[in-house]
Amino acid sequence: MNDIPFVTFTSDPIEGEVSQALSLYKIALIKTNYRNFWHRLLCKLRDKESLENERILVKQEIRCRDVINQSDAHRKMLKTLISQQPSDIRQRDQFSRLLEHSSSNALYRERSDDK
Repeated sequence: MNDIPFVTFTSDPIEGEVSQALSLYKIALIKTNYRNFWHRLLCKLRDKESLENERILVKQEIRCRDVINQSDAHRKMLKTLISQQPSDIRQRDQFSRLLEHSSSNALYRERSDDK
């Protein structure tokens, strides 16, 4: 997923880091259709493309959480970027969930570290 070129123009390195992480996460969300019913169904049916997109999404979510949880400045930048989104997009993206620590991601991280 990191092979997608992304350029951000900002003089604030924290803003650039958080923006890039969010952008890659959003691309993964879009590829999974925001984990809609059809995506989940295709995953249950073992569709290879859907499973690969889900794997990438989980990986990007972990990376995004790692970036955001580096410091209070990173978390504050996420909140700033969220506040700049239109309300309908904010509701769909739910980037504020990235501020919460997730035990399911820790489990996935353990599994992916074994590989």
